[in-house]
Amino acid sequence: MAEASSIGRTHQINLIKLYGFCFDPTTMALVYEYMENGSLDGFLFEDKSAINWCKMNEIAVGAAKGIAYLHAECKKRIVHYDIKPGNILLDRNLTSKALVYLEVTMNFGMPHRILLTGFRGTPRQWLPWWTWDMLHNGELLVMVSLCGVPEGALEKALRMLKVALLCIQYKPEERPAMSIVVKMLD
Repeated sequence: MAEASSIGRTHQINLIKLYGFCFDPTTMALVYEYMENGSLDGFLFEDKSAINWCKMNEIAVGAAKGIAYLHAECKKRIVHYDIKPGNILLDRNLTSKALVYLEVTMNFGMPHRILLTGFRGTPRQWLPWWTWDMLHNGELLVMVSLCGVPEGALEKALRMLKVALLCIQYKPEERPAMSIVVKMLD
C-alpha cells in the first residue's frame, strides 16, 4: 500500500497517473489513466499504424523524460527495471507516458545513487556485443535505411539507435544517466 501511495503521488507529464487502488482481500485493483492508443509495442511490432520518424523521436524523448524524472527528480527515487515498449503507453495525441507499477523497486531511505550490478531484464532483448562493431563500421546506417526510414529522417533514427545502444551497456557505469539520454535525444 505504501508503494501504491507513493506511485499515486508521483506526477510528471510523461508518467501514467495512478488514480487509485483497492487491496480488499476479494478485489485487488489499480486504476490508471486511460491511454487511448495503447502501448508502443503495438505500433512497433503489430503495425497498428505508421508513426512518422519525427513523432517516434518525440515518443522516445517523452519516455526518457519520464524515466529521468523517476531516477533523479521525484522525492521518492524509483528505479524501473522493466522499461520496454509494452510499458510505454500512448495517449490520444501519441504522447508517451511510462507505466510505473508495483513491481518497481522503491528507494526508501537508501542512498540516492543505486548501482545496478550484473544483468537486468530479459536476456534475449539485449543486443549482442558485435552491434557496436557494426556501428563503427557504418553498417547500422545501411540497416536503418533498409528498415524503411525516409532519407530525411536517417540522421534522427541513427541517433536514436546509438542512444539506445548506449543505454543497454552491460556495465552499469558505461550507461548514461537518463538526464543525459534526454539531452542526446533532444
